[in-house]
Amino acid sequence: QRNGVPGLRAVNEFGQQIVYKESCEAENDTVFRNGHCIVGGEEDGAQTPAEIAALNAKNKTRHELDTLLERDHQLADKLEKAKRHLADNRDEVRIFTKRLEHQKNKHPSEEVKKEVQSLEKQLAQKSEAESQALEKEKSIETELERAQDETRAKKAELHAKLKELKAVQQTEVDQEERDLGSLNKVQEGNKGRQNKDDDKMAIVENERQNIVGRYEDRLEYQHSIGDDSEDLEKLHETVAALRHNVTLLRQSVEQHDHSKMAELHTKQIELAQRLAALRDAYSRGTGDQLPVSSDDLNALELENKELGKLLNDESSAGMAERNALLQAAEVQSTKNNTAMRMNQTETELKGQCVPVYLSLISGSCADTKSRRHHSSCLSA
Repeated sequence: QRNGVPGLRAVNEFGQQIVYKESCEAENDTVFRNGHCIVGGEEDGAQTPAEIAALNAKNKTRHELDTLLERDHQLADKLEKAKRHLADNRDEVRIFTKRLEHQKNKHPSEEVKKEVQSLEKQLAQKSEAESQALEKEKSIETELERAQDETRAKKAELHAKLKELKAVQQTEVDQEERDLGSLNKVQEGNKGRQNKDDDKMAIVENERQNIVGRYEDRLEYQHSIGDDSEDLEKLHETVAALRHNVTLLRQSVEQHDHSKMAELHTKQIELAQRLAALRDAYSRGTGDQLPVSSDDLNALELENKELGKLLNDESSAGMAERNALLQAAEVQSTKNNTAMRMNQTETELKGQCVPVYLSLISGSCADTKSRRHHSSCLSA
């Protein structure tokens, strides 16, 4: 069955790992976490196959130990009853022994003789019952000792399972810490990339302003010598619009308004194309060439292309930085949850002092250690 093991990477119907959040959300029983699509089902607890397996193994051993402790408790109760029964039998044997001795010290007679015989018969029965009670007590005691050995071994197994679980959790915390470090580097790298793009864009914008400034100077000169042609007026309007657009674009770069930057960049290209067309029309109409070099026009076109690349790169870097930030938040949350579970495991290890013999009666290792049967308290 596809995607049946919680914590594993989820795959699509073609057996390929799902990499996009949208595709992950469209799949049943999957969650998108730490930049990966994984099989859900363990969101509130262990989240990786290794931890899930270690936790299940620990819980299985814990359940088995609880069963053994309950059995030991029942055997302890049984042994306590057997001891009381043996004590009662011994009391009866002492009573009948004293009664028999008393009868034997009386003056012999037929009645006394019959009483002695009756008491001797009852005493034999009581002695037999005492022997049976003693044998039963020893049998239960032996059974309890064997049970204790099994429980001690199970306690040691649980201790080992807890240590294995803690080791898995520590490995995950360490990995999550490394992931946070890597994501932090990604954030810093893309932030630096954006700053470099901003610096480059500032240089491009300065050069654009210089080119536009040269156009404005030449147009003013043409006006000053009496050129009032319609083509020149259109050129003047276009250069003014270009100047305004360059100013707005520079402001949007400083404000990191990518949407506005893209809009103004598109308009910049349109204005540059219109400027080149008007320049050609003016030249055809007057027979004169505006003393603005083709190099300036080519430079403006190249700078428009360069600015487009820088805008795309900065936008890409900004998105990568945001994605890394979101992933880091998810990883931090996962790390916190894992650390909390590891702390619970550590607490369980430190508090793992479960007396095997009469554990539910004594309630402490110190009480049990003073008994004949030792506890199986293990240190973490």
